Amino acid sequence: MTYNPIKEAMKQAGATQREVGVALGIDTSTVCRKVNGLRRWTVDDANRLLQFLRERGSKAAYEELFFTGERGDATEAGVA
Repeated sequence: MTYNPIKEAMKQAGATQREVGVALGIDTSTVCRKVNGLRRWTVDDANRLLQFLRERGSKAAYEELFFTGERGDATEAGVA
């Protein structure tokens, strides 16, 4: 199983995909696709996700969620 920092941050914040969808104004199925790397995160959605998670007590940083490569390459979740 591959480590998914977005799933982990959501879990730590006690956030469901439905709650994320409501906060971002997108469908739950779209959240699922984005979280699982089947669809790219827009910069706006990525920023709104981070803000939502921080409001729920998360200490996650943008870089932790969306950049993991040695050169700062985007993760599987990707950001468009």
